[in-house]
This record gives sequence, C-alpha cells and structure tokens, in this order.
Amino acid sequence: MQFVVANRHIKQFSKSLQCISRIGDDLYIEGRQEYIKFTTVNNSKSAFVVFQFSNSFFHSYSLEGDEGIQYKAKSKLCFQMFHSLSNIDKCAMKIDLEGKISFYLLCKNGIQKTYSINYELSQLQSAVYNKNSPYKISVKPKQISDCLNYFASNTEEISINLQRDRLLIKSSTDDKRGLKNLFTELVLDRSDFDEYDFNGDGEEISFNFKDLKTIMAYVDVINNPCTWFIERAGLPFHINLKYSSTYEVDFVLATLQDSSQPNDDRQQYQQQYQQQYQQQQQQQQYQQQQQQQQYQQQQQQQQQQYRNSNTVGSSPLSMNTRNTPQQYRNSNTVGSPSVGQSNQQYQQQQQQYQQQQQQQQQQQYSPNQNNMYDDDDGMDMGPIDHDLSPAINYGDSRTSQQPQQIQQQQQQQMQPHYNNQSMPPSSLGSTSSYLTTNSKKPVISYRGINLEADDDDDDEENGFNQNENEEQNIQNSQNQ
Repeated sequence: MQFVVANRHIKQFSKSLQCISRIGDDLYIEGRQEYIKFTTVNNSKSAFVVFQFSNSFFHSYSLEGDEGIQYKAKSKLCFQMFHSLSNIDKCAMKIDLEGKISFYLLCKNGIQKTYSINYELSQLQSAVYNKNSPYKISVKPKQISDCLNYFASNTEEISINLQRDRLLIKSSTDDKRGLKNLFTELVLDRSDFDEYDFNGDGEEISFNFKDLKTIMAYVDVINNPCTWFIERAGLPFHINLKYSSTYEVDFVLATLQDSSQPNDDRQQYQQQYQQQYQQQQQQQQYQQQQQQQQYQQQQQQQQQQYRNSNTVGSSPLSMNTRNTPQQYRNSNTVGSPSVGQSNQQYQQQQQQYQQQQQQQQQQQYSPNQNNMYDDDDGMDMGPIDHDLSPAINYGDSRTSQQPQQIQQQQQQQMQPHYNNQSMPPSSLGSTSSYLTTNSKKPVISYRGINLEADDDDDDEENGFNQNENEEQNIQNSQNQ
C-alpha cells in the first residue's frame, strides 16, 4: 500500500497524526480500495479516535493485496518528521512486506528525506456508538476552545448539563494542598450554536477533561464545525467532524455511569452492547476465515504448479522418485532382491539370469561347435565347411550356388566374414574359403599361402565378387 499527499492537504494530514499521538500510543492503519483508516485508543480505553481519508484526499493511492489488514506502529514516531511543515512540498507513505513503513518527504529546497519505522500486524476492536441520539448540537470550535481555557490544568473530569435554553459546562477540582476546592462553571446560550436539537427532558454527562481539550484543539486548527451527539449518562459521547468530502473524523469518549439510573436500563444497555460486540467479533472471525481459505488455496495452486513444472518435460533424474511399495517391487531388476521377496525366489531368478547370459555367449561366440577347425599352428580359424575346398577344385555342385545364398547361410551363423584379399590365380593350387570372428584380424598360413581376415562389414560384397572371379580364373586355367 502506498499513497502521496498533495501540498494542499499536508497540514491536515500532519495535524491528524499529531492528534493521534496525543491521545494514543499506537497507530492502526487499515487500507481499503475506497479509503484509509487511521485509528487509535488511549491506555485507559476512555477515548477512541478514527480518521477516514477518502481517495480524493491523496494525490495518488494504490492498494495491493488483501483489504482490512491493520498495521500497528508507534504514533509518536509517525509524527516526528512533520515538525517543519513550511519546508515540506509533498509527502508519500509506503508499507512493504518486510515490516517497514517508509515516509518520503520532498522539501521545497530539493532535498528528499526518508524515514522508516517498523510495524506489526494487529487487530483493534472498533467502538460502538449511535448517531441517532436525542441531543444533537453543532459547535463552533473556536468558541468551545476558549471556554475550556478557563478551567485549571489539573482538572480531571468535566460535566456538560443540557437544558432546553442553555448549555452548562462545569467542573470541580480538589486541591491537594488543603485549600478550598475550585469550582468552575460556564453558561452558553442556545443561540451561540449553529444547531441545537433538544428532544428530551435534559441530561448531564461527565467525562475526561484532557481528552475533550485535545479534540477541540485539533478541531480549532482545522477550523471546521463539528457535531456533538449526546444520548445519556453511561453511553458514549460522540463527536463527528467532516472536512468537505475528503475525510471524516469520529471521536468517541466514555462517560460516567449515573448512580440514580435504574438497573433495568443498565441491563438493557449492557445486553445491547454485548450483542453488538458479538456481531462485530463474528464478522471479524468470518473475514479471517475467508482470508485463511484464500491463502490456503493460493498455496495449493502454487504447489500444483510446482509439481507440474517438475514432471512435465523433465528428465527422470529431476522427477520425484518416491514410489509406492508395489511400484518399488515392480521396478526392481533380477540382479537385486526386491522388498518382501524370499531368498529362494531371489536365488532362482539369479540362476535363470546367469543361464540366459551363458546361452547368449554361446550363441555369439560358438554358433556351430562341431564345425570348428584348428590349424596346425593351433590357431582357431572359426567355423568353416570342410567340403568347400573339393567343391571349388573339382567343380562340385556347390559352385553353382549364388554368392547371395552363401551369404545368407553364413549370416545365420552369427555373421562371420569372408576373406576379401585378392590373390593372383597362378599362386592358388586349390583354395578354400574360411570364416573368422569379429574380434581380431589373424594371419593364417594355409597350404603355403598367408591369408589375412578382414572384419569390415562394408566389404562383404566385394569379397564375394573377388572369390567368384578367382573361381572363374581357376576353371579357365584348368580347361586350358
């Protein structure tokens, strides 16, 4: 929440803070979309003051967040920076979420001052008063202030006696030095007031003198008429002040109970007051519950958004891996025992896993153990066909097979490779095709010829073509 006070309203704003600091120690600030409330109450709970500033009072005003939150700060600290009003051009106040209330003062000489004070969240009960009273008086502030100056400074209580044609203000002071008591009484005629509504038989009320003097001093500085609402002794004495349409002030003073008043009226008043107090408490509790529900809903939405941002489009490492016990059992591999699994089941699964690995190794490295051929040097030549050499030398029916069929047969035996090294036909007496594994390139001596195995998959077709050319050259040489 933040607002800026224009130059024409700085005096009213500073005097309002001064009045609050003289009555109560704490200042309660409550922000609404339409207005701002400054509230205070004295320590003895005998005086209650509320200032309500509308939006038109400020040069600019903005409220962010929830309404109805009251910020509590020390009233005297808020008034310290307004001692020299003649040098202040503009004033701004800002309440942040870090527990600070900042006042920004722009002076006429171009200097900007910043004051920061701490605040805390608190709730203040509002006073209960009635504007539909039988006695309503419009008072001139200057006239009442002059009348109060006649009373001694040590006066504690003052009484107002309402009659049909006049109004009496009187007091009594007990002198502690043993001298005679001092009595003071002032009489004001009905014509001295702008409005004097008298609907009753007359009434006399008593209340604190210092509270009334502080209130009338503020009204005199503002120089604006105020209205008194008086009901009877024991009920609140209400003073209302309206400054055009910019702001309004309500002062509520507690009055002393008259001992001559019937007990029935007291009980009725107490019941009415308790009912009004309970209604206010219920409304405040309802508002607090709504605020808590809104806060919880916001937290749930933030948590849901956080979960969605972590799961959608994220890697498995960044996801939440808290699985249920059933999911944990299903996610376990064979190599590790699962939760709740017996040792026998674990051993059986481990044996099956080892058998599968052995079978895969046998299929990969020895697809046909019966056709393994060992050279004289002890080197493993891989699976070969023993009858392939006579078929090539003497024109057996195997030479009629196409290279593609031979390739398909050899690919079924874990993809062995033919030798694709080209050799001159004159050096071949009778050749034999052989297969090697994919691990190395051994050099094999077979019938006096050094043959080198090549494991390049891309040269398989070239090897078959060279073998076919060699076979044709051999047949041509034999025919010749």
